[in-house]
Amino acid sequence: MDSHEKDVIGFIQEKEEDLITIAVVDNFGEPNGEAYIKLEDINWISCDDQDEACLKILYNEN
Repeated sequence: MDSHEKDVIGFIQEKEEDLITIAVVDNFGEPNGEAYIKLEDINWISCDDQDEACLKILYNEN
């Protein structure tokens, strides 16, 4: 299975005891709904790499 098959890209809105809510963005930085993910289902987190920095700029322009 491709490890990127279930990637969620966005900004953490809320963290509860065992669940996080993410404001999802698409490849152009446009809002694309919310995702609810159990903490136990998270395998890795990437933050502030080049792609994510670009998405943050696009998101802030929207």
